[in-house]
Amino acid sequence: MIARARIWLNSMQAYMIGFAFSVIALLTAVSILTVEFAAPPRLAPLSIYDLGRVIKGEDTARGGLDSEFTVTSAQEPAAPSTDVERRISRALAEEIGQPPTDVRVYLGNRSTRYFTYVERQLDAYDRDGRASPTITGTIAAGVRQPDGHWRTYTRASGNGFVDVWTLLRASPWIGGLIILPFSMWFSTRIARPVRAFAQAASRVRDGQQQFPVPVIGPNETRVAAVALNEMQSRIAAFTRERTTLVGAIAHDLRTPLNNLRFRIAGAPEAIRAGAESDVSQLDRLISSILDYVENDGKVLAIETIDLTSLLQSLVHDNSDLGRDIAIEAVEARVAGDVVMLRRLFTNLIDNAFKFASKVSVRVICDEASATVEILDNGPGMPPEDLERAFEPFFRAEPSRNRDTGGIGLGLSIARSIAVAHAGTLTIENAPQGGLLARVVLPHSGPAKLEESH
Repeated sequence: MIARARIWLNSMQAYMIGFAFSVIALLTAVSILTVEFAAPPRLAPLSIYDLGRVIKGEDTARGGLDSEFTVTSAQEPAAPSTDVERRISRALAEEIGQPPTDVRVYLGNRSTRYFTYVERQLDAYDRDGRASPTITGTIAAGVRQPDGHWRTYTRASGNGFVDVWTLLRASPWIGGLIILPFSMWFSTRIARPVRAFAQAASRVRDGQQQFPVPVIGPNETRVAAVALNEMQSRIAAFTRERTTLVGAIAHDLRTPLNNLRFRIAGAPEAIRAGAESDVSQLDRLISSILDYVENDGKVLAIETIDLTSLLQSLVHDNSDLGRDIAIEAVEARVAGDVVMLRRLFTNLIDNAFKFASKVSVRVICDEASATVEILDNGPGMPPEDLERAFEPFFRAEPSRNRDTGGIGLGLSIARSIAVAHAGTLTIENAPQGGLLARVVLPHSGPAKLEESH
């Protein structure tokens, strides 16, 4: 039972219930503190009779009542604006024995409900011939003195209806300002493991290397993270087994292939020429497969690389072969494996020249990454084949001729190298025609990225 309770207490349901109760408790505390410290002092209700004795300087039944008033001299105040205030002014004038024109009472900016409450008292007292309603909250009474000046008696209290309604109107804003930071902190705490989970799932979808998801947060997120990590491990193990199997088969084919080459050496010329062509194609296929297997999961030798110089050397080598290739580059440095990156860009340039006669290389650099764009003047690719082109053994050239279309592993190897360097490789049809391959490599390389996880 205790174990189940502990599991539930770390669940997302318990987090949300705890958050709701915390919000309620916090808002209640804010309201109590506001009433206690922000509102005017709470004073007992005051009758017109008591107010009259204070003005006349006489003793009252409740000692110290006169100390609750502030007495000030003022110019002639404006006449009361409501019928209730005018009726109370007349009642107070009668109480202190002065003409109604010499007494003016103000109740402040009260609610209609409060004025209705006082008016019912006035109506009830008027039937007995003497009106002395009970006043709650703030009241101010102006009385003309014999010398013609006015004296104002003011009593500020927090018991009036107006103070309650003012507090209620202000509470949502006060509560919102306090709850908002708390809500942002809580939602960030809940969302952090979910974001990590989503990022790891996205990497699995994109076929990137295995990145374990941090097992943090509520139980539901922990269970999902453990399941995703186990799935990644199973996928990685399956991929390794498959790659190893393919590599073993390709390697074992080398021996009978060499035997076949020796056997056809003494065959007639017509038979030997065709057989040697077939053997050469099989040899290239096996070499490409072994190259693909060797590249998969290879540990990178990370160092700082002058990417611009690397690309310029590749362009120079291709120019020596009589190829029409040009480069437009800025200085760019990345962290990576120089051998693997050379293979990456060699594959992309060779792939471009299989279908085009002219290739241009462009290097763009910003604070976070370096981008290499390789554009050819070929026919491009059908849009539905752009993503499939990265699948192993996929060939956009439908003739299946190895001399024109290759084996179908060049782009697959290139993307795996880009991903191993925490980068990306995409291809698209250029607006002006031809195929555009875009490689984005972060300056920090794969090492810093893996450390952050």
